[in-house]
Amino acid sequence: LPEGFSAKFSPKSSTGRTDVFVRVLADRISRFDHVPEGYRGNLYLEITPLSFPVLIRPDLSLVQMRIRSGDARISGRNVAIMHSHRGIFLDKKGNVIPMHDLKQVEYGVYLHVDLDRDIVGFVSRSNVTDALALSKSEANNPLEYWEPIPRPLSWITLDPNRFYLLTTKERVRIPNDVCGDI
Repeated sequence: LPEGFSAKFSPKSSTGRTDVFVRVLADRISRFDHVPEGYRGNLYLEITPLSFPVLIRPDLSLVQMRIRSGDARISGRNVAIMHSHRGIFLDKKGNVIPMHDLKQVEYGVYLHVDLDRDIVGFVSRSNVTDALALSKSEANNPLEYWEPIPRPLSWITLDPNRFYLLTTKERVRIPNDVCGDI
């Protein structure tokens, strides 16, 4: 990397949704998923499938790299300003949620689990033996790997040995000129 630029790595959302833990390691760098200004050297992927076996191909992209100059985080105040001008957080009907209805934190807002839908999410199946193909060219039957979670009466209990994909009450619309982490 040139001087003045560092890089941060994160799993692509499709990687995270399949419960594959991935992080980037760099020679002589003590942090995961980060390389400092001016770094020259090899990068390595640690890949750990957590819920079921996975099939990967040499051309498969599992992580994304964001190159930064300085501190690229947006403060909570600036998130609020951006939301007021561009409508980042929406309700189920696509209406902009007023900022005073959102719980703001240092660099963003909290999102809430939506338990009012007929299917509130999915949980990974146990004891799956067929490998999940991570390339787009191969079709997987989602129900072989995931169980739908029906709407509960009041709450759901999460098993610590399972992986859950749950829907949120809020919808997020990140502008094209902004990189966001959810």
